Amino acid sequence: MKTHDKIKKLLEYSLKEEFKGDKDKFFEFYLKQLGKHIPELEDLKSNKDYNLKDEVADVFIIGCILSLIEGVDDKTILKRVQRFREHIDNKLKEKV
Repeated sequence: MKTHDKIKKLLEYSLKEEFKGDKDKFFEFYLKQLGKHIPELEDLKSNKDYNLKDEVADVFIIGCILSLIEGVDDKTILKRVQRFREHIDNKLKEKV
């Protein structure tokens, strides 16, 4: 089973069992979880802690869950990837 499929099954299980189908509460919960991970990531990175990879994986999973619950499609993701690319290119131009 692929990573995406396992995350989708986790989403379905969590939404059904933990949140009884309430997508708004589900989204709010995972959004708060994402917020809690940011300072932890900063701390782990600054301390060169080996647990950083686990926390980055958690953020990836939360991002995937939020994307799935909101129905974010590949077209939207690719558009955002392009936006990141343009942002990087602009930063590089500023350095010249």
